[in-house]
Amino acid sequence: MRNELSVILDLNESQSHTLGQLTIDRPLGSMPFGAKFRLIDFPLSAASNAGVTKTMMAMPTRCQSILDHVRTGREWQMDRLGGGLFMTFQENRALLKDMHRFVTHAKTPYTAIMGTSEVANLDLSQMVASHREQEQPVTVIATWMATEKLLPGMLVLELTDNGLARDLVPAERIRHVKGEQVLVYLQASVVNADILTIACDRELEHATGKNVQAIIRRMMNDFGANVVVHEGIHLPVHDVKSYFEANQALLDYYSLLMERPVHTKAKNEAPARFEHTAATHRSLFGTGGSFAGTVQDSVVFRTVTVAEDAKVRHSVILQGGQIGAGADLDYVIMDKDAIIEPGVVLHGTPEMPIVVGKDAVVRAKREEVLN
Repeated sequence: MRNELSVILDLNESQSHTLGQLTIDRPLGSMPFGAKFRLIDFPLSAASNAGVTKTMMAMPTRCQSILDHVRTGREWQMDRLGGGLFMTFQENRALLKDMHRFVTHAKTPYTAIMGTSEVANLDLSQMVASHREQEQPVTVIATWMATEKLLPGMLVLELTDNGLARDLVPAERIRHVKGEQVLVYLQASVVNADILTIACDRELEHATGKNVQAIIRRMMNDFGANVVVHEGIHLPVHDVKSYFEANQALLDYYSLLMERPVHTKAKNEAPARFEHTAATHRSLFGTGGSFAGTVQDSVVFRTVTVAEDAKVRHSVILQGGQIGAGADLDYVIMDKDAIIEPGVVLHGTPEMPIVVGKDAVVRAKREEVLN
């Protein structure tokens, strides 16, 4: 794939606002995931596993956390003198110009365009092979899903009689239809590079200022798109509840999601430490933590501390969280560096997990979050 495929990562995803306070200061792509990853690791790793050496990142407005995480792209074999990572901070027409420039300079026959809201370990090599066999200049990747499981923000493929995708329909329009299976767009596509540059030129000529995914939709309208069905694990992240559920799903499907390597920023830390009083069950742990209490059915990131007699169940605890002695957490999402003081009880529900904000302190006396 080295000289056959380039990649554009579209990180300007509108879904990011639906995660509430979790995405106030970070874009969706930099959301921590699965005890040690961030969502952006999955498309970057897909590119790396396919041997891609030229990747453009269309950066969102608040992008510092992305820059800190990706750095030179070394973990994804993108730190190269020729090729590597290209970053654009432009929007609308300026973004289209940068896309045109990137695709032209990449000199690859195909370009993959990907987002981060639909977590899947995609095989780009297989996608390109399927695309090459078809006549249409666009191939989209989708997965089957029951209509009752659709989430706001998802896009569903509208198909022609001969099985081509001709449009993207917002899930909100068809969620009321029960008992049907539909193809959900995984925010991933492969297009002929020459057609993509023409599409960018056309949008620039008509001054529409459309975003990256809107160009894909326009190409689908014009040509029809081949459909590749992803048969592996798919974990959507569109709101707080689905983010919580996606992390919890890893407790059952971690090995399946990791069928191909997923790379992330290296951390040189000691393993997590478990005291003799610790009790753990069905949980994922990051490095550098210290555990003396009970943790079960939870995803726990690096450098987290759980004190003796504390209980953490069905929760997602991000980096640097501190949970005091005797605290009791159930269905809680703790953002980075939050503190739960001793004796605090926080019980959410599967439908509405409690979110403790970044750097927040929850005190036992009034059991409220102080930012």
